[in-house]
Amino acid sequence: MHLINFTFDSSVEIGTDGRRRYLDLHNIYAWQEVSYSSEQRKVRMSWILPPVSSFGPHAKYVQNLPGALVLEFRGVSRFAASPHDTEMPYSEDTCLEAATFTPEGEHSDSGSGCKVFRDDVGHITFAFRSGFCLTIWAEEVELLHDRMP
Repeated sequence: MHLINFTFDSSVEIGTDGRRRYLDLHNIYAWQEVSYSSEQRKVRMSWILPPVSSFGPHAKYVQNLPGALVLEFRGVSRFAASPHDTEMPYSEDTCLEAATFTPEGEHSDSGSGCKVFRDDVGHITFAFRSGFCLTIWAEEVELLHDRMP
């Protein structure tokens, strides 16, 4: 899977244009939704920045961040989801635990183990604190946002 205009600088942080660990999908952004267009072979995952005032004394660090982020996967050949842990509150579905890349042939479905492995082949799994996982097989993924300082 080719990452077009960003990198994963850790299992939860996205970097752009030389800005490492710039967009934190675990501590700062809250995951909102996933959408799939079978005709266009696209999956879109979106995150939002909670109100800046909710960060208290740390608000100054997030005030210039984009208010919304979308990862748009193109050339999707497959995606799979594992169930939410029924013992966990649904509020934990918004908190990304880790995004991991897995080489082709390692495993075929979500929730069967995640290795931290990054390259331009294979697939990506998004594991959330609730136990929910979403795995996507695609040719490429691009970061879209509402604004960047």
